[in-house]
Amino acid sequence: GRDDRLPARARHRDPDEALNAAMDAGFLHGVWTAALLAVFAAIVVWAWSARRRRDFDEAARLPLEEDAEDVTDPEERGARHG
Repeated sequence: GRDDRLPARARHRDPDEALNAAMDAGFLHGVWTAALLAVFAAIVVWAWSARRRRDFDEAARLPLEEDAEDVTDPEERGARHG
């Protein structure tokens, strides 16, 4: 025999080989895509839930609110803003 060649393999399929064939890269990509889709759906449900609406509405108004120190001293507020 030649030492630089691989030995001949049996022609029948090994049961473990069939399992390995099912776990190829395409299958793993599909599982990964499904997992990410489930995470995305969970985030959408969380963000649009009625319990979170009040918190998000409050956060949306933050840029429009004046600072507390501006409200307490109207003269200083006029000097700072114009």
